Amino acid sequence: MAGSGTAHLRDQDDIVLRVEGLVVEFPLEKGQKVHAVSGISFDIAKGETLGLVGESGCGKSTTGRAIMQAPRPTGGKILFDDKDLSGLSADELRRSRTKLQMIYQDPISSLNPRRRVKDIVAEGLSIWEGKGSDDPRVNDMLAEVGLDPERAGSRRPHEMSGGQCQRVSIARSLIMRPEVLICDEPVSALDVSVQAQILNLLEDLKAEYNLTMVFIAHDLAVVKNISDRVAVMYLGKICEVAPSDQLYAQPAHPYTAALLASIPEPDPDAKHSDAGLGGELPSPVDPPSGCRFRTRCPRAADLCAGEEPQMRRGRPGPVRRLPLPAGGGAGTRGRPGDGVDPRLSPAAPTAAEPTGSPVGSAAVVRPGSVRPGQDRDTRSVSARTCCQASWQASAQSPKARSKKECGAPS
Repeated sequence: MAGSGTAHLRDQDDIVLRVEGLVVEFPLEKGQKVHAVSGISFDIAKGETLGLVGESGCGKSTTGRAIMQAPRPTGGKILFDDKDLSGLSADELRRSRTKLQMIYQDPISSLNPRRRVKDIVAEGLSIWEGKGSDDPRVNDMLAEVGLDPERAGSRRPHEMSGGQCQRVSIARSLIMRPEVLICDEPVSALDVSVQAQILNLLEDLKAEYNLTMVFIAHDLAVVKNISDRVAVMYLGKICEVAPSDQLYAQPAHPYTAALLASIPEPDPDAKHSDAGLGGELPSPVDPPSGCRFRTRCPRAADLCAGEEPQMRRGRPGPVRRLPLPAGGGAGTRGRPGDGVDPRLSPAAPTAAEPTGSPVGSAAVVRPGSVRPGQDRDTRSVSARTCCQASWQASAQSPKARSKKECGAPS
């Protein structure tokens, strides 16, 4: 059910960054290539934080680097300030990058070991304004990220801890007052106590500088606390996009539920969830046909091998499931019977939407979940096929609901 499409893109004036059909491939020997990112689309509104999550190797970091055009993507559009970054010249791209900055995953190796902290932070000012490390903004920025300018300014990266180096990286990224900040797993290399400090710092700086952020991580507990919306990736595709609270409370995709179930519960008496996945992640060199998740999906059907699912926008209202053929459909592993959720009221509408799906496919429509003070479109979007509907019906059973929302953190 990891699919493609642009149905989840929003039509509003405050969209700062829009990615459409992004493709990133890396050539190998004998004509092979790595399909790192395969036609994903998403958008980010001004002041919003989009969390990008998924397993290692799903294409999260490659997506962040592709936005920065390092390297330039193989295909697709990256629209920023009404310009397609992929079509800019080298000089135009350098100027655009002053408004797009990135915090890299390894806080130590991302800093020049030969340079002092003040010089590292002041590099953007020296390039674009001819100012040096004696500019008062350098000391102000170091103080903003919690470093003493007098003590830390003359040090080199190897003389500082990992958390301090990450603060230097944040200061370097913000010195030019960017509009969009891409955080590529900024706390994964830090211990838990320092992680909390860096996350709180990012939240404070986001509010102070009115930043729009892309937060890339594989720790779903971290992403929930910092993100307004979350996009789940699997093997170069987006599975689901939804507001953070809604996605954690009501995952619409079995892969999302499996990720939530993998979050450790700080309770020795907690029962282990059975929503986890088996098998290994397929190779991006030779990804599965149709739905890329079908080789690990507990509800895979014959249809999944031949048809790639498309993103579909959810609608406000109760959860609804359309009827399947008798026996649950050919090749499905759903519940026996006619495939209709018995908890649905007889009066509940079940009219099929014109999605182009073959007869007998099913759709699940989820209610929107709007946070207080949030007026953006917050309807959940996911790539769905008939196998997803079978999973959704079983996941909403009273027995499944008693398992703490599939292991979602409280």
